[in-house]
Amino acid sequence: MWVLSPRLLSGTVVSTVGRIIGPFLSVVTVGVVTRSLAAGGGVAAYGTYATIFAFLAIVAVVADGGLYLVFTKWAAREDSYGESRIFQAVLRVRFASLGIVLVLLAIVVLALPYPSVVRIGILLGAIGISSQLVTQLVLGVFQKRLRMLTPAVSEVLGRGAALLASLFISWRGGGVLAFVGAYVVGALGRLLGNLLVVRRFL
Repeated sequence: MWVLSPRLLSGTVVSTVGRIIGPFLSVVTVGVVTRSLAAGGGVAAYGTYATIFAFLAIVAVVADGGLYLVFTKWAAREDSYGESRIFQAVLRVRFASLGIVLVLLAIVVLALPYPSVVRIGILLGAIGISSQLVTQLVLGVFQKRLRMLTPAVSEVLGRGAALLASLFISWRGGGVLAFVGAYVVGALGRLLGNLLVVRRFL
């Protein structure tokens, strides 16, 4: 009879718990942001916030280009040294594609009659998107080794940091750019938490 290994089982449990807590914190954060922006600037303020993240979502999808799947497929066949070389190569390609997408996005946004807050918000949010795309690659390193505790903890702490930042901004009556900054804080927190541990494997 086939039995799940303890590491695979514990990794599945940890990953599942992280996937439950993380989205829950995100839902609460969205509620805080929505309520605060609606109260402070009405529909227009939330529309500006939604416009910024609509463009950032396009960046995330286009810049990804399936590189995560390519990395995990090839890294699974390599030792730590080969995996490190593949990781660096894929990371360079990811940053190159991200740079190209951001340049094209800047041209489009400048050509359209958007206010400066939208343009600045997209530039600021691009930091969070970049962090998110790198975190996705790093996740493949942990998945290969069935060590999902670090990604799960980083996910919860990062989203928790974004929620706390959003609560503080709401309390202080901050605007759209401040809430975009809260998203960036959370994304950078998730990336940093993973990078501090992944160096042990690469």
